[in-house]
Amino acid sequence: MSGDVWKRIDIADKQQLQAGREQSQLEAKAGIKEKADQIRRVEMHRSVSEDRAIRQLYFSVADLDLRKALIGIELKGHRAQQAYRAATAAGNRNDLWKAEQSLTHRHLYAAVGAAVCVVLGWLAFGLPGAIGGAVAGYFVGLAVSEAFVRDRRARIAELKRVVQQDEDFPQRLPLFTDEEARTGRPAT
Repeated sequence: MSGDVWKRIDIADKQQLQAGREQSQLEAKAGIKEKADQIRRVEMHRSVSEDRAIRQLYFSVADLDLRKALIGIELKGHRAQQAYRAATAAGNRNDLWKAEQSLTHRHLYAAVGAAVCVVLGWLAFGLPGAIGGAVAGYFVGLAVSEAFVRDRRARIAELKRVVQQDEDFPQRLPLFTDEEARTGRPAT
């Protein structure tokens, strides 16, 4: 992945962590942390009943400003998570493109392998060694090229699987709307 992609991933990751810490502190301040932790599971996909329970729990907080803050930080964490997923998916697609493009360079590796054999043959035995090195270099070049292609194709297959997983991963909708974060009341 390129440096820009890593930067975006790092920023989104830090935002997720910060939002999680703030959310935990606000839940503790509201006295609902233990209940919220019981509702949440350590799974990638939350169920509709868990979402409803968290919404009810947050809307049950009596202090309106604290409720707004809780809803706002939940939205902030959700957006950071979406940014993280988007950045990693973009990085994976970029890696796949680079791996596919690298297949066009396979002949370069074969040529380098052959040239090394010719030079070594020349240094060891002069002109007959160079001719022998050319013959050996042809086969070494083929072996190097095939090994490179085999490695690249395996890498491309793995990256295609990862990119497909990124595309198949269900996008989770936010638990709250921007209006709910602004007003602290359920949207109608």
